[in-house]
Amino acid sequence: MSLDLHFPGLLGQDRVKRQLRAEAANNRLAHAYLLVGAKGSGRFRLALNLFTALNCQRREEGLSPCLQCPSCQRAAKLQHENLLILAPSQEQASAQIKVDALRAALRTLAFPPLGQGARFILIREAEQLNPAGGNALLKSLEEPPANNFIMLCAQDPAALLPTLVSRCRRLNLQPLAPEVMLQALREKGCSRIPARIALSGGSLGQALAMDPEQMEEKLGHLLRQLFKADTLNDLWGLAEEVAANFQGERRDRQGLVSFLDLLAQYYRDAAVARAGRPEMALLGQAAHDISLARALDNFNWVRCCQNQILTNAQPELALTVLMKRLL
Repeated sequence: MSLDLHFPGLLGQDRVKRQLRAEAANNRLAHAYLLVGAKGSGRFRLALNLFTALNCQRREEGLSPCLQCPSCQRAAKLQHENLLILAPSQEQASAQIKVDALRAALRTLAFPPLGQGARFILIREAEQLNPAGGNALLKSLEEPPANNFIMLCAQDPAALLPTLVSRCRRLNLQPLAPEVMLQALREKGCSRIPARIALSGGSLGQALAMDPEQMEEKLGHLLRQLFKADTLNDLWGLAEEVAANFQGERRDRQGLVSFLDLLAQYYRDAAVARAGRPEMALLGQAAHDISLARALDNFNWVRCCQNQILTNAQPELALTVLMKRLL
């Protein structure tokens, strides 16, 4: 079906929007997409926009989705009969997507979608598929039935089975520009906007969800524990405590790296204060008793640790080495 597609509520991502508009207009949509981007970057909204457009009852009259017809209204409430959403449990960090739930969703592909639209199986945090789930999904990707689409949302495609990645059309969602973030956060009436922008990595969802005051409390706790550590055993114990907050059935490496952004910002604020620009500090606390050179070195050590964690270094070891260098 040819569509004049638009994306209500999705900020930025102009390249991805152009690509999907062209594919929809020329009936070239893929049966499976891998949406890659940080949490809160718009992956879910993008997938929901496409689903809503393909099921819009007025899609042949102009721009789709219309957001007014009964189908669009059900999609907006996530209550559409053709929309199946799978996600890991929110009750446990890094919980896996249940294989039984995935298989139940895949069994629906044996039947045509209800009505005249399309069925979507939308998998959030697809990295949390275990090998059994990934293999079950592979079989459905080999010969997908008509008008059925599988959408995978992921931060780190390297955590997925390579064969899964190769059978999906990949769309990379980019961080939002600071000026776009600034306008959106102002419209929402948010406080501490510069800190939200700096610590969110260009993700509007993360910027809206974060509590800067709570984050600074966590930073203060980490620093107090760090500065009173006397031995390597103390540092290892603190590293285990920090890493444990991001350990479930799988390690949430990206979550840990995002937490360390706060520590990097702490030393960045110390550097600008020492450089005579304290008004540029974003956090309510800064290290005033270290030199500019030391603040810059510590900032770089934090970034080095983040890179090591993302490249599969043992987090506890990487954190212990970092903390030793910071003292």
